[in-house]
Amino acid sequence: MHTHILYISFSGFDIVSIVTVVGALSCRLWVMPLASVDVLHPRLWRFLAWALLALTISSFVLLVGRTLEMSRQPFSAIGPILPLVVRKTQFGHIWLIRPVTLILLWVCWFMGRYPGRGGRIAIPMFLMAAIIAFTRSATGHPADSGQFTYPEWVDWVHLMVASIWAGSLFAMIFGIFPALQVPDTIPPTVIAELGNRLSRLASIALGLVLISGYLSAWHDLVHLDNLWRTSYGRILIIKLLFVTAAMLLGALNRYLHIPCIRCWAGFGVPKRGLAALSPLRHRIEQHASDKKTIPLQPLARTITIEALLLLGALLAAAVLLHGMPPSDAPPMSAMTSGHM
Repeated sequence: MHTHILYISFSGFDIVSIVTVVGALSCRLWVMPLASVDVLHPRLWRFLAWALLALTISSFVLLVGRTLEMSRQPFSAIGPILPLVVRKTQFGHIWLIRPVTLILLWVCWFMGRYPGRGGRIAIPMFLMAAIIAFTRSATGHPADSGQFTYPEWVDWVHLMVASIWAGSLFAMIFGIFPALQVPDTIPPTVIAELGNRLSRLASIALGLVLISGYLSAWHDLVHLDNLWRTSYGRILIIKLLFVTAAMLLGALNRYLHIPCIRCWAGFGVPKRGLAALSPLRHRIEQHASDKKTIPLQPLARTITIEALLLLGALLAAAVLLHGMPPSDAPPMSAMTSGHM
């Protein structure tokens, strides 16, 4: 039981590391306005360095964990087994993509540490992070149907869009919000544009998360009643609860906190959409009337809670990776005949 929890922890660490790298690069590419690059890029790039360090460590920890899991040997006996796993197993062959890609990522990070280069360098880095994300899908349950099959691609898309959503929130909390709290560093209109871009990116990612998650669950569960009759399904329900709560907080940001910031920045009160409804409109006008205070604190607080909920969903996903989906379970008739 303890070793099983350890393997889940290794997978969870690796998933969170991938999510954080992809999210930081997503922020650099699609959230950070051009006018804020000089101030925000150095902070975000330092955060990306920590994320890359975590991913580098998690990649080797994952290799050790999978070797122990496959060999059922103690850690003291792993020395001669590790090279065999890398050379002789499908997992090892796919894992070898990681060290090469990580070296390239570190080289690109070094080249992109200056604000003027970061935007261009982030594009190949995002593609390389997507390759590392694919190594996860290619070595998990989705690969049971074969390499480059429909379940594998769906799982990869699900991981990537979830990384864009959750990882961009992690990057905002640790890489961008600290700079926004310093007065007069970034104009209000730029802060408002940043919030608008984040909301738009999260909304697109959320839509793709729901579609790819449904397709993946439909394949794994086989029948709807497996959602509550199997342990795999019940863990999936927990994951869905985390995601649903995060969705609600994301809606609060989109229709209240970000319109408050835009109104404070001089864009006026929304005249259409949910934010233009009377209760929300009144609240937005109240926040905008205080010109001395940047209405960032409510947004930052809600994003932090949303990120924690998505972290819970990612950890639930790590548990699912080490469980057996109903699609992989042997048919009942085969189990009965085997018993007889």
